[in-house]
Amino acid sequence: NIAGWNTEICSRELVNHRVVIAGSFPIVFIHFNDNTIREILSGADPLLFNYYSFYIETLKKYQKHFSKRDVYIERPTLDRLKLALWQVVTRLGI
Repeated sequence: NIAGWNTEICSRELVNHRVVIAGSFPIVFIHFNDNTIREILSGADPLLFNYYSFYIETLKKYQKHFSKRDVYIERPTLDRLKLALWQVVTRLGI
């Protein structure tokens, strides 16, 4: 429900040590596309940096289990991986 293009509509705030949207809504999904990653790394969306770091470290951890075809061609496979990773992140309360 958040991405680099909706920072104004879905404002991010830190409330009780948790990043929330518009002051109260929990993050359900982060669309890590090129724009979102650029916004995070440039400091324009700093509250998502820990999520991004966890996302990248998890992808690196499981990289050996995927072929280039899985990651670069078959979008449904990558989308399933992103959903699974996000479910882990939410369960851990990151």
